[in-house]
Amino acid sequence: MKFKLTGYRIGYVVSKIAWISPLSPKSNNIMNDGAMVASPELFIERHFELDKILKVLVQWHRPVQDDNAFRCDYIMIWPDRLRSSQDFGVDSVQALIMAMQKAHVELLASNEGRAGCLLWLGSRNLDLPLIGSVTPEDFQRPQNIAEA
Repeated sequence: MKFKLTGYRIGYVVSKIAWISPLSPKSNNIMNDGAMVASPELFIERHFELDKILKVLVQWHRPVQDDNAFRCDYIMIWPDRLRSSQDFGVDSVQALIMAMQKAHVELLASNEGRAGCLLWLGSRNLDLPLIGSVTPEDFQRPQNIAEA
């Protein structure tokens, strides 16, 4: 499946039983086995460049209380794939920061990130938080010794 990100709303299949339209400001529900299930509302998003035409969109949803913790869901929309995940925190701020850190690691660990093709504002610095022990350089492909 390929998706072209434009200013228009798009929809895609998250799994065989769920339909979500992440670019719609009114898409606060996920269809699951025919029943509408409330999902967190879109909170923030960032667009990354792969080249002059292709983009990657990451959307973080507003953190919500989940039992004794807070959960922050996010979605990554690549031109050829979709990835959704979540992270947790003791409060909504920690849940959001941890979800942003996790998404940053996923972006850096992607084939595109490791190859240096993923950019934000023309820079390889994606300007998202990282856990203190991790650096973007940890994900760069090693240069061939013959090329160095």
